[in-house]
Amino acid sequence: MTIEQTVTIPADHRLHLDFDIPPQIPTGRARASLTLILEEKQTQPVAGNWENPLLGLAKAKGSKLTLERFLEMQQEEAERENENDRRLWANT
Repeated sequence: MTIEQTVTIPADHRLHLDFDIPPQIPTGRARASLTLILEEKQTQPVAGNWENPLLGLAKAKGSKLTLERFLEMQQEEAERENENDRRLWANT
């Protein structure tokens, strides 16, 4: 069973849910999960002084690392891992 309700997240970020459960659902213990799906794009940052933590990588004194280079390094590492996996699975 899926129950959906559109809600507005208040400033204090506390959400209180109240659902009418259909009578054919038996009483007793049940597991419920909550999935939040944002319906509209946020137009302002969540926190006024938020800064991308990746930008701090290049702030170290004398560092030549840029965000672009960091992303390239991540891609290179993923490619190496994929190649290692291909070799491993080719031998099985």
